[in-house]
Amino acid sequence: MAEDDRFLSEAQELTPKARDLVAAVGLGLPSATPAPEGRARLLDALADAGRFDRFIAPVARIADIDPERAKALLDALWTDPWGPAPLVPHIATRWVEGGPRAQNAIRGFLRVPAGEAFPEHEHLGDEEMVILQGFAVVDDGRVYGPGETIVMKTGSSHGFTALPGAADLVYFAVVHEGVRAFGQEVRHTDGD
Repeated sequence: MAEDDRFLSEAQELTPKARDLVAAVGLGLPSATPAPEGRARLLDALADAGRFDRFIAPVARIADIDPERAKALLDALWTDPWGPAPLVPHIATRWVEGGPRAQNAIRGFLRVPAGEAFPEHEHLGDEEMVILQGFAVVDDGRVYGPGETIVMKTGSSHGFTALPGAADLVYFAVVHEGVRAFGQEVRHTDGD
């Protein structure tokens, strides 16, 4: 007997027993109505989960993590809290752990409100960022949108503005060594 035929035969034998069991268990359970706010949170989370799946590969590569971890981080953007960025509190951050090639680096997601600027800063090491949402207008006039990558070399500097009237700019970046802005250095620290 083929594997599929054996499975169907066993399933047909179990069906009446399974139906009786489900009916008996179901009768003994109290009915419950979920809280409206819980339902709304669940539906919102389900709507956003997977929204950034097309960025799994670049985030995994830049952060030096496996794709499953990158997907979990991208999905968590909708549920986990954001915090303020050092030196620029109007910019929200979600710092993450990286793999071996992303150690001694600032690693995370940043959200810049539309129309707001990320000030000019100097790179103490190489930086690579991928745009997930919105548009970054760099000081030299170039515009980067979703899926585009910006690479800055050690010693280079730039600033950019989240395109006014568009969605907030959300991007993932790994900045090796750190940055210098406003005369101060910001570097990776353990426990970020």
